[in-house]
Amino acid sequence: MFPHQKSEKTIPQTEPPPCQPTPPAFHDRQSTLNSHSQDRSRTPRLPLLASSLKLFQALSKHPFLTFVKLPPTSPSNPVALEAKNILLTMPLSGRTLSDPRTSFPFGSRFATLLRADPMFIPLKDINPSRTYPFVNITLIVANVALFFYQLSLQFTMTPKAYAGFLTSYAMVPARIPAFLDGHATFEMAFLPILTSMFLHSGFLHIAGNMLFLWIFGDNVEDFFGHIPYLFFYIFCGIGAGLAHTLFNLYSRVPALGASGAISGIMGAYILLFPRARILTLVFVFLLPIPAVFVLGEWFLGQFLLGINTLGGGSTGGVAVMAHVGGFLLGMLITAIVRWR
Repeated sequence: MFPHQKSEKTIPQTEPPPCQPTPPAFHDRQSTLNSHSQDRSRTPRLPLLASSLKLFQALSKHPFLTFVKLPPTSPSNPVALEAKNILLTMPLSGRTLSDPRTSFPFGSRFATLLRADPMFIPLKDINPSRTYPFVNITLIVANVALFFYQLSLQFTMTPKAYAGFLTSYAMVPARIPAFLDGHATFEMAFLPILTSMFLHSGFLHIAGNMLFLWIFGDNVEDFFGHIPYLFFYIFCGIGAGLAHTLFNLYSRVPALGASGAISGIMGAYILLFPRARILTLVFVFLLPIPAVFVLGEWFLGQFLLGINTLGGGSTGGVAVMAHVGGFLLGMLITAIVRWR
């Protein structure tokens, strides 16, 4: 020992008793957690994104799923890191924009087009159509068939794989600015706007949408004609999706459902048949109410709820701006066709 060095006391290390061996992996796990906690301020999302990337790489091997190939991600490549964060979206956990929040359990209310109050429900219109609405019925059958196919996937796939399926084919607004920045393909950004129109999150979701399609679709098909009505339906659905994207440009929450296209049909109906009677269940009474009041009150509620979202309010998990955009687009197209 040198003179300028202080003496240090050595503490003998005691080995743990044989009956309680210390797991060697515990120290490794603890040191890993400590290192993660120290680096959390610098790269807060890196561990989550790395685990998400491993998940989606495993899901991409499934025959039903296709994902865009992302550039290599590292802390020194923030552009690729942000691209992956946008494209993978948030974990679904069974919640999409078509579902209510936890304060409104899904089983206790009607979703999307049907209002939260089940005491005011349109049942049918007293307005027979002149022709057989085979396109409208085909759309209903297609939506129901795809919903049961979706249910079969839910029961045959693992929850993570099913969540990946919904994430792939549901509309995610953040993918469009990612496409404009060159981080996603056109197919990845825009094709889900079409495929999301045929996905639904549950029985009440598809029941509400198909009920409104059944009530109002036949007369609108009668006005446009069969094939033009099909294009009108798809165009309103795409326009509603773009309207939702415009007001939720960087949202990573998947949105799905046919309510945007059906809102366009409702916008056409209020212009074409404002005095048609809608048989409506009000509490326990069946009342014939003019369509202008039924649809006008519905649109006003959606519009006010959409204004509330611009101020940071909650929509209850419903894509109200898609409803508003689809409704106004349907009115605009119908007005142009009538004027010509």
